[in-house]
Amino acid sequence: MSAARAFHAFFASAAIAVCGFVACHSQNQQETPIGPLPPSAFHVVWERVDAPPVMAAGSNVSIVVRFRNAGDSVWPDPQIADPAKLSPAHAVRLAYRWLDANGNPVTEYRDRTELPFPIVPNQSIELPVMVTAPAQAGTYRLQFDLVQELVAWFEDRGSARLIVPLRVQEMPK
Repeated sequence: MSAARAFHAFFASAAIAVCGFVACHSQNQQETPIGPLPPSAFHVVWERVDAPPVMAAGSNVSIVVRFRNAGDSVWPDPQIADPAKLSPAHAVRLAYRWLDANGNPVTEYRDRTELPFPIVPNQSIELPVMVTAPAQAGTYRLQFDLVQELVAWFEDRGSARLIVPLRVQEMPK
């Protein structure tokens, strides 16, 4: 095999293997419905979260969340959810909120993170999320959930939530 042919074969297979995006994106543009997902699509498996155990009050920290589409439908990104407007309507997005030590919400869900491409069933993705800690020190729980915009939160459709215990400390003076 020539060096040029080997180079092409390597990058073609790598592009497909990295996320399946090259292989599935053009197919999913036609197959993925625009609109609400079926109930069987609202299943997520939370695989990992890279979060510090302690954050400074009011600080911003990038937290990486890894999760898998455990449903039977493609989760749309904004490009396929609304190809004409590229709007987030009906796109699946990741969001977080803070809970107190007893599990009561301290904030609403905030700062939604877009999927960078459609997520096919059984596909995993790692997303960095910029998280802002509460302004007051204390013991909290950081809750992540997915939402299909204008449709439903995955939690409300019976899917598991990711809850991470964290301590928030006053910033040193």
